Amino acid sequence: MIEEKILSKFELMPKPFQKEVLDFMEFLIHKHSILKDKEKSGESEPYPRFGSGKGYYIISENFDEPIEDFKDYM
Repeated sequence: MIEEKILSKFELMPKPFQKEVLDFMEFLIHKHSILKDKEKSGESEPYPRFGSGKGYYIISENFDEPIEDFKDYM
């Protein structure tokens, strides 16, 4: 039933749109295969995970203090 609906609507589309639909279908297949591989390997969470960048950026102690250059505007 759904295959027939998809095919009938697909045939009504102009060729450039058909190509775009095909590209999207291939993207979904590829995305699904990647997700399957991650499930098999036990990696179910998407990467990057929360906190995975810890230590890459350092915020100075005076981060919240006013900037010297903007004293005239405050």
